[in-house]
Amino acid sequence: MGYLRSPQFFSILLEDTLRDKKLQICKKFVKLKGEGLSDSVTLKVPCGSEWKIKLKKCDGKVWLEEGWQEFSEYYSLAVGSLLTFRYIEEASLFHVSIFGTSTYEIDYPILPKPEPTEDNDDFVETLKGFSGSSESEFDSDVLACYIHVWFIFTGNNFFLPCYREIWTEKF
Repeated sequence: MGYLRSPQFFSILLEDTLRDKKLQICKKFVKLKGEGLSDSVTLKVPCGSEWKIKLKKCDGKVWLEEGWQEFSEYYSLAVGSLLTFRYIEEASLFHVSIFGTSTYEIDYPILPKPEPTEDNDDFVETLKGFSGSSESEFDSDVLACYIHVWFIFTGNNFFLPCYREIWTEKF
């Protein structure tokens, strides 16, 4: 008896992939699922970051194109990097795992360090001042936000695997 599972494929990056700034999706996957693909998909890496990528479709071939270059640069993809893709059709989403040329899965960076802007200047300064405060001074919503931002600002290599879930559940 068979079972249903999400289609998966892998891709090893070649020089032309990096040069052309697009990645061709596996031909067999396109043959099976290509008609149902929307104009864009989301790539989701294990740390929770999501990247919206526009697709280019031509002559029965499909490429990850607009947004691919930024994704590629952010994760420092190189010739020989291996990426695995697991497709979730209902969400037009690919769960992506990235393996470097060492054949070991990469350490996924957390979001870039936020810079104070006119909109969040006071909030950022307030959070910086709370580093020595006790938990009892905060309600749980503010504390979840504080923990998320504080670890990014201090540069600690502390990984919150569900930092996005903390943020979205509390706000």
